Amino acid sequence: LHMAMTAGRRGLAALWHKFGSFDDETAWYEREDVGKHYVLDLAFWHTTQLAPVLAGALEDVKGQRVLDFGSGIGTSALMLAMQGNTVDCVEINPELRKFTEYRMGKHLNGKRSMRFISGSTLPTKTYDMVIALDIFEHLPDPLAKLLQLTAALKPGGQMLTHSDWKADELHPMHHETDMDWEKELLDAGLRPVKGRRFMYERVA
Repeated sequence: LHMAMTAGRRGLAALWHKFGSFDDETAWYEREDVGKHYVLDLAFWHTTQLAPVLAGALEDVKGQRVLDFGSGIGTSALMLAMQGNTVDCVEINPELRKFTEYRMGKHLNGKRSMRFISGSTLPTKTYDMVIALDIFEHLPDPLAKLLQLTAALKPGGQMLTHSDWKADELHPMHHETDMDWEKELLDAGLRPVKGRRFMYERVA
């Protein structure tokens, strides 16, 4: 699995250098070959580094309406749907949606507790929780998306979020920033939830 992940990441870097551009990132993220490489990359990340984060943050979440923005291969969304939550997923890559739908068919037994929606417009004050894990560093205007996702939360709703603002050999598609991202989260109306890693609560 580690070899597959490494191949996936190196393949993504090569595809970015060949086809990617910060002038039109959406077209690159929608590519079929990009999606197939992300399946490998995310499968490793979700079963190693992400697994303890999800276990600690989401295992007690039940009966809530959740938005998973940039849902990838659907790991967070499936976990929440299987725990009795209703989950809306936003994912622009068709291969990642297809892989997620395959997993939905295996694990949800026909339950309609999880669906894909467009992320261009989102309802306000609707969700009890928003998942935005390692998403903002892929966006040309992360602040605008942060404000939109915060607005989608109900007052008192929570956002599980983490960002890796580092571009390197394997992640040339990441944006780097001089922003104090923690301050931007606070300015957006979010506050850290004590004792909950990467969890923030909407207070405004």
